[in-house]
Amino acid sequence: MNQPKFEGIDSVYKSKADNKDIRDLLEKLVPKAKGQMVEFSKRFKGATDEQTCRNIFNYLMNHFTYVADGEEQIIKMPSALLKKKVGDCKSYSLFTASVLENLGIPYTIVYTSYNSNPIPQHVYIITQKGCIIDAVYGKFNQEKPPTFKYKKNMNVRYMAGINGNCGCRGDCGCGMGINGKLKDKKDQAVDYAKQKRDQAANYAKEQAAKAEENAKRLRDKAIEEAKALKDKAKVLINKIPQGFKTGGLSGGRALFMLMIQNNFDGFATKLAQGNTTALLDGWYKLGGDRTKLAEALKKGASKPEKKLGFLAKLNKIYDKAGISGMGAVDSNEKPQTLQENKTDSQARQQANAAIAQYKMDGNIQTLIGTLCTATGTAIGAAVGAAGGLTAAATATVGSVSGAALGTIVIGLTPVIINAVKKTPKTDNTDAPLLPPAIDPTSAGDFFNNAGSGTGADSKTGAGSGLPKNTLLYAGGALALAAGIYFATKRNN
Repeated sequence: MNQPKFEGIDSVYKSKADNKDIRDLLEKLVPKAKGQMVEFSKRFKGATDEQTCRNIFNYLMNHFTYVADGEEQIIKMPSALLKKKVGDCKSYSLFTASVLENLGIPYTIVYTSYNSNPIPQHVYIITQKGCIIDAVYGKFNQEKPPTFKYKKNMNVRYMAGINGNCGCRGDCGCGMGINGKLKDKKDQAVDYAKQKRDQAANYAKEQAAKAEENAKRLRDKAIEEAKALKDKAKVLINKIPQGFKTGGLSGGRALFMLMIQNNFDGFATKLAQGNTTALLDGWYKLGGDRTKLAEALKKGASKPEKKLGFLAKLNKIYDKAGISGMGAVDSNEKPQTLQENKTDSQARQQANAAIAQYKMDGNIQTLIGTLCTATGTAIGAAVGAAGGLTAAATATVGSVSGAALGTIVIGLTPVIINAVKKTPKTDNTDAPLLPPAIDPTSAGDFFNNAGSGTGADSKTGAGSGLPKNTLLYAGGALALAAGIYFATKRNN
């Protein structure tokens, strides 16, 4: 089959041409190019459309040399490309379109760019069935992923003339009338919107991956800090004098006594109605003085109830653990004689016995410990106001003393449970702990008891005559030891 007769190059833009003008001219030249290639196109016909596309691709690769246009933007007609053997993507695309037109294969002209500038910088052909013909890219049926992509559908039915005049009134879709231009704009807008959606989706995936990586980093850091804190706690507890260690529950007993003296939540009233003998025996096993607790119980029960919210929250925890109001310390058991520096040892035994009796798992113990720590913080702040000290200082002492209170409460569970169960379940257990004004006489007891070095019932504690600040510092050390003990005991 003979090549078409050379009819000239058609158009040369001497300076940088307007991109749209070049695109419009390329599309306008398709009918004329088709006319030149009527006979020559037959040589590319394959058994399938894909084979036809491969024949066109191979011919472009083997017979022409790609040279990109510079200042002079040239669109060569197929006859000119066959004669000169040199061209760029515009001439390649016009040649491909002319063959597909003659063979009746529908196609799309694709304009692309590969940077942030949306103005097209490349053009190639894709058939309606999706076969890609881009000899510039050099890989059959493949395309370089673009940043921006625009498509111009071409309909072989109206490409009949050779002079470039289809005779349309602008409504045939050929791209030369107003409707065709609007359709082109619409396709561009759709493609642009899709690209933006894809970019947004990719950005969201990247941000999610970064967030997950950051969360993992924070988790790992928290684990490391927790391990370091645990190691530091071991060092601290080893540095605490032995006298402080053995008296470590004194702050917890002081808080319990203060709650009874002030009749918070009617605690004293409810306990006085129960088995006081068993209560006093249990208190003695925890290192407390029976006589002082009995006096505090009598004093507290004579006062009106002051709302704190502790019993309602404790009742909720008991319900969660399935602990019902039954059982008590054996009132016939002969009281044990406590030896010097054995207070915490006896307390551990009683607390562990209560844990075993009621099957308190680690979660329940943690809930009780957390509640008692919050209680100590609230009461400590109120004690500071009553004792003329800063609320912040005594709240800190109260907080760490509250950890020891957790051990006291667990150890006394068999004898205080019936009093706890008398608290109405309708009380708002989600409300914060807000203790009322502290009885000033009980505040003094808290300072001495929390500050004692050998226990709340020690004779050297209440009458030590130490300044209040000294007592508070000592109490903080004692409570710190007790708090560490309570936390580590739960994990061992």
